[in-house]
Amino acid sequence: MLPVAKRCARRGLWLTVLVALSHAVRAQSALTPPQPTTLPFVFSGGVIIVPASIGTSPALPFVLDTGAGQTLIRADHIGDPGAGASVSVPSAAGLIAGRKILVNRFCIGSGRATLSCGPTAVLVSNKAVIPSPPGVRACGILGMDVLAHWCLQFDFVRSCITFWPGGARPELKWDSHNAPVFTCLLTRDNGGVLPDVSVNVGGDSPFDALVDTGYTGLMLMPYSCAVSAGFVEQHYPRIVVTAQTPAGAYKIAKARAQTLTIAGIDASGRVVDIDERTDGSAPTFGFVGTQFLRYFNIVLDLPAGRITLQRNSLAESPNPLIKPSLGLTVKAFPAWLLVTTVVRLSPAQQAGIHPGDRITAIGRHDVRDLTGAASRLVNAAAPILLHIQPAVDPNLGTIGPVWAASISPSAPIDWGRQER
Repeated sequence: MLPVAKRCARRGLWLTVLVALSHAVRAQSALTPPQPTTLPFVFSGGVIIVPASIGTSPALPFVLDTGAGQTLIRADHIGDPGAGASVSVPSAAGLIAGRKILVNRFCIGSGRATLSCGPTAVLVSNKAVIPSPPGVRACGILGMDVLAHWCLQFDFVRSCITFWPGGARPELKWDSHNAPVFTCLLTRDNGGVLPDVSVNVGGDSPFDALVDTGYTGLMLMPYSCAVSAGFVEQHYPRIVVTAQTPAGAYKIAKARAQTLTIAGIDASGRVVDIDERTDGSAPTFGFVGTQFLRYFNIVLDLPAGRITLQRNSLAESPNPLIKPSLGLTVKAFPAWLLVTTVVRLSPAQQAGIHPGDRITAIGRHDVRDLTGAASRLVNAAAPILLHIQPAVDPNLGTIGPVWAASISPSAPIDWGRQER
């Protein structure tokens, strides 16, 4: 009986040890914070592309869009999605119609670097136009209905995004250039899903703008705010273009904001977009896009209602609308430069230059004696003297005398109201 008693005692001791170890492991797990997941992205054409997979499908390119409330995929990339409720989801340009389905498996990333999102409601639509960079055909949009569960850390220098789960937050260890850190509280839109920051363009009333990685501009303001700040007065220079969104296209105007602060950061003198719709279909809030966001390290902490931004080491790309220009294009010949186009309201047009005119001399030098004459004209940043041989008069069939004009290049955004 004694050996049996000894064996039982040993088993009891081992059981006690195992229970103690189990409690220790659980305690250690409770003390260990949730671990973040870092995924690479491709930043091209002003949009962030990440791979994501639905069900058993392979990873497909998705646009990571913090301004979208609903994750979306085009119907031709998901096969038979099964039954789902027909819905219409609002976007900046209108409603996106489709079917909302529940998928059992949705993962962000590919290979070993993946993040499982579990069962996810996805909008399946064959009418949405997904904004894609050159060479990439994005299949869907990754929206804040999925992303809002994490604290998101964007690194545009290293082209990666870190997802911090639960209550975990990153330690802000920025680069050594010691740029100031801007932290502000987020306001909430769309039921608390979308992140807004405060923007001021010099008027009496600041307005909220979505932090929107799906918008490729710097900042888009609603028409009412543009009116109060004087942007749409008849004399205010602006360029009207067409903007493309998943729901369709609409007109916007580009103008220079002499005064501009975004989340407390001074961005005065930059080119901003104005939503020119006045029929009630436009949002009453603005958008802050990747032309601004890409030059910052960003921690977007929606669960805590806070955003932190710090200037990164990327050199800011010059905006061609601000670069001084004469507003003409030329074709080089040995003895002259042939004017091929002249932009309306540009310094060249104001000086009286027309397509078909020949530039025979720049300053005191004939074109035949200059190296890179066309480049000098295109890159002119100071007043320049041109000698011009007019084109053949279509009515008289004659060529007028050579005349000279001193032209000062200026920024295209300041030329006046233009349609493009």
